[in-house]
Amino acid sequence: DVASLLSAYPAAAFLLGADLAAVDGELSTQYMRSILSFGSPIEGYQNPADDPVAQEEELGDWLYGYVDDMDELGGSDLGVYYVGSGIMLPVLMNVLIRDATLAVFSLVFVWLYLAFHLRSFFLSTLGCLHIGMAVPLAHGLFTLFIPTEGIPQLNLLVVYILLAIGADDICVMHDSFKQAPLHFPELARPENLLRRMVFSLGHASRAMLCTSLT
Repeated sequence: DVASLLSAYPAAAFLLGADLAAVDGELSTQYMRSILSFGSPIEGYQNPADDPVAQEEELGDWLYGYVDDMDELGGSDLGVYYVGSGIMLPVLMNVLIRDATLAVFSLVFVWLYLAFHLRSFFLSTLGCLHIGMAVPLAHGLFTLFIPTEGIPQLNLLVVYILLAIGADDICVMHDSFKQAPLHFPELARPENLLRRMVFSLGHASRAMLCTSLT
């Protein structure tokens, strides 16, 4: 039974799930953990203390070659998860590269949509440039209030957030500029461009504030 197993093999409490139980005379659990240990030093190093960071990185790169094989072990009724100090860095880097590629496609899509909405590639380009300039500003404010080393990985998602907020604000400001003469016909004259911009910004600022905060 479960009690006898845990008594005879204390490590089973760590390797098997907390739901371990006897079902129809057989032990059953939804979770099982395996631990693979690797010796050191690896080839090319004198001892474990010989540049341990580099040894860990090389081991992680080697393990990363088996990630696809481990993923293929999973299926509809079996999930395979892996974690380790050496393998997580290359896995995370692969995820970041994929996300960065998606961010580029997102930027191109936003640029094209803005060009279609604004009827101007020039305004669309300037809008995307301003959105891009907000990324280092956002990171600077983050590190000012929450000091940290480097860039936390989750902070890279700010690119998508700023793209969404920035594109929305550009569309709101553009629509407000177009509608300004409907409120004050004299704003349609070229000499009143500055007044039109002031009115448009004041009219759109409340909507832009709400979208930025929420």
